[in-house]
Amino acid sequence: DKLMTHPTETWFTSLISLEILFQLPFFIYAVYSILINTTTTYYGPYFTPLCIVYGASTATTLIPILASVIWSSDDDENDTMTIGEKGILLSFYLPYLIFPLWLMILGVQEVAGAASLLDEGSVGMKKKK
Repeated sequence: DKLMTHPTETWFTSLISLEILFQLPFFIYAVYSILINTTTTYYGPYFTPLCIVYGASTATTLIPILASVIWSSDDDENDTMTIGEKGILLSFYLPYLIFPLWLMILGVQEVAGAASLLDEGSVGMKKKK
């Protein structure tokens, strides 16, 4: 992986810093919460908004990384990756995109479900008046 060779580019170093400071701790918290709470889908008041932020943040950081792997130029003398090697590298990166996007979808669905319950409640309140 050419991104892991030194000297690393500034944009990549900043993304790694974001991953270490925010994404990794939340990933551990999310996995722990999901594994511990097997009988309920409620993981605490901050879980849903953090899932949305985490998923969006992770997707935002992984998209340029995946793009640099996929569209790296074969003409570049520093890039000697074959299509097979790019495929292997993508297979390592994709799970780190799929799990956060799944968490983001869970968070959005929970917010949408709560919003529809609120709408139903407000409709019921209007009918009673």
